[in-house]
Amino acid sequence: MHDYQKITKESYEKNADKFISKTGFGIKETTKEWYSEFLKKVPGNGKILEIGTGHGRDADYFESLGYRVIRSDAVDSFINFNRSREKEIHKLDIINDPIEFEFDAVFANAVFLHFKREDFKKAIENLRKSGAVGKPFAFSLKEGEGDYIETEKLCSERFFKLWTEEELREFFKQERIEIDWIRTKAIIANSKNKWMQLVCRIN
Repeated sequence: MHDYQKITKESYEKNADKFISKTGFGIKETTKEWYSEFLKKVPGNGKILEIGTGHGRDADYFESLGYRVIRSDAVDSFINFNRSREKEIHKLDIINDPIEFEFDAVFANAVFLHFKREDFKKAIENLRKSGAVGKPFAFSLKEGEGDYIETEKLCSERFFKLWTEEELREFFKQERIEIDWIRTKAIIANSKNKWMQLVCRIN
């Protein structure tokens, strides 16, 4: 694990309660629109592999609509929180761990924005080897150039990699990822950057 991954993971481990308190369980209507675009491509009653479940807000929503969610996270604090709510969840580092589940779609909200390009590629290849080819893959990033360390939300360091749409499309062309839907105007309050919400397919 690279140093930038360690500081981000440790930040979530030590500050999970603060993250949950600040993030909450409410879902914006613009976010539900993104969910809807994703779910249009998921079979009814399908299994969604969620990477980076966090406190479970998104998984709760999908389950309320009748979908089955395979919850996973690399952060023990989030795993323990889900289990305290009697939710089944698996330990999974999407970059380094094998994926041992059958699934119909993949969802990762605010996860891949913590990966540098080389680790993004490793995570995609892991998904490709695990049966994700051709299946709906929804995830979010932050729009911009370069990368930075953020300390504001959790008062602890987290790494963020920013992407321009042009840079992302070129990267996806190389990695054989096809974009079915993209929105770059979903602005979250107090965020320095616009959020990019996507629905894609790995080829």
